[in-house]
Amino acid sequence: MNAVQKLLRPTSSATLDPMTAKERLLELLPSLTEAQAERALIAAEAKPGDVLDEWGNLSKMTREATASTLRRLDKEEAAAGFKPWKHEDLL
Repeated sequence: MNAVQKLLRPTSSATLDPMTAKERLLELLPSLTEAQAERALIAAEAKPGDVLDEWGNLSKMTREATASTLRRLDKEEAAAGFKPWKHEDLL
């Protein structure tokens, strides 16, 4: 668990609070800018192997963009009369 995750973990006396994680982080570390808090939250949610930079979690963004593109291509191919791909077709 990294430092940001430790700061943001709920305590046993926690109550439901409308405060977002970013707001709580800014309250706990007032010297952070909103952009720094956003990057800290992205880093705190990262999994091993994720690529993080100023754009955020590129691994997640790439997976989602690829899945979206493949779904769109499936629809276009189906509309053109092509049969769906099967794993066996690739072997």
